[in-house]
Amino acid sequence: MTRGRTITFRYKHFKYDDNINKMLSISLTPKDEERLIKIYNNYESLGVRRGYEYIIKDLYILLEKYSVSTTDIAKIYDVGIRTVQIWLKELGLNRTLKEAQQIAVTKRDYKTVKSPSKGTATSKIEVKDKVRNYITVELNRLLVERFNNYEVIVGIDALGVINSEKAIPIIVAKNTVFKKFLIDFVELEGNEEELDKTKRVTAEKMGYKLLLVKHQNLNDEKEINHELMNLFNEITRELEGI
Repeated sequence: MTRGRTITFRYKHFKYDDNINKMLSISLTPKDEERLIKIYNNYESLGVRRGYEYIIKDLYILLEKYSVSTTDIAKIYDVGIRTVQIWLKELGLNRTLKEAQQIAVTKRDYKTVKSPSKGTATSKIEVKDKVRNYITVELNRLLVERFNNYEVIVGIDALGVINSEKAIPIIVAKNTVFKKFLIDFVELEGNEEELDKTKRVTAEKMGYKLLLVKHQNLNDEKEINHELMNLFNEITRELEGI
């Protein structure tokens, strides 16, 4: 391989935060290894060295195993989005427009939840957000405690499965076995049954089991914790034996 511009070594021993390290520690399947060989071959065919050569496997895991958005990958490595797009194009990992549109980035503010109270439409939205964030944090705690020999990722930022930025994605893995769940919050409305069916089919196509929580069941702290435990128990039943 010939040498082009001066190569950067900033990614050679790149330090990730604990959550990213957890994601990157996942075991890859033989199919993944085959894909990685092709990706490394794409890199070799460039005929020049790139600084990202040290993180090619990491990029593959973040992009293909967890669907992390290009925007978030840019933030992880503190580079521009265009730079990441160039990396992925050179490696043959660039997404189609449709794939990119399916990845919606949600920013979650993990604050302690308070019992909902009557108020303006804005305050009700804020309460719903806090309830969702509370459930996200507590589910993560419960699942990590219960399945401490599994890889548990709750509420990762990249998700566009059912076009709902309020949904909570959950991925649990042991060795090469994955279980994926998606928690969505809904209102009781006229065509609820048909809407639920559409969401479930869409989620299942992406490999997720959809779990619905009705906002009407989240009126106070007791009801919120009841729904939390229902979710935990249902996920636990699905995970037993993997």
